[in-house]
Amino acid sequence: MGWQNGIARTGNQFALPQGVRLGILPVEPECPVDAIKPDTEPGLEKWLVLNREYAERWPNITAKKAAPADADTYRNEKGKFDKYFSPKPGEGD
Repeated sequence: MGWQNGIARTGNQFALPQGVRLGILPVEPECPVDAIKPDTEPGLEKWLVLNREYAERWPNITAKKAAPADADTYRNEKGKFDKYFSPKPGEGD
């Protein structure tokens, strides 16, 4: 996960810094409809803690890369975080 324009991203999950509210923001077409949620919504505490921790450690994402060739295989998979999350940072840009 890295910060770009104040938004942290992990895979297809997005998080905003606590207290930040969205106005009108263009969203990439591959972003799921329910991917961006306000930090005041109940049940998001796990993601806020995760975001706070890894936003400081992981490299920033500043350039869009091509999706992996097998991306569609994982599109609707449930439990991806538990299966695939690693605390090790990716390559960054």
